[in-house]
Amino acid sequence: MPTAAELAAADSHSAIIVLDQGSMKTGRPYWAYLAVTPSKYKEFIEATKARKPIRHKDYGKVLKHGFAKQVPLDVQDEMKREHGFDEHYLETLAKELRVARTQFDKQQEDKKIGDIVAMLKMKKQN
Repeated sequence: MPTAAELAAADSHSAIIVLDQGSMKTGRPYWAYLAVTPSKYKEFIEATKARKPIRHKDYGKVLKHGFAKQVPLDVQDEMKREHGFDEHYLETLAKELRVARTQFDKQQEDKKIGDIVAMLKMKKQN
């Protein structure tokens, strides 16, 4: 994990694009694409999970926003085209991590078996 100093240094040249959807205090639905600074990302995620009131500009820059339950398709397309935003990123990442973990576990198991076979061969020779 990056240190707080590394995250703060990254703030000047990078951001994490997120889509926040919810309701205002009045009950009016909203959506907002934000460029969250790396040093504020964890705090932003914790605040959204806890459903705390959020001032988006406290976490970075508002790229696009609107007052509706769904993001218009043209805005979704623009965010993909302009910023590479992928609303399924976390799901895709989780799937890739599971595949990588399975492959790693198999390699470790194969190595253990190979080590046991080598040990038995050496024992037989002695």
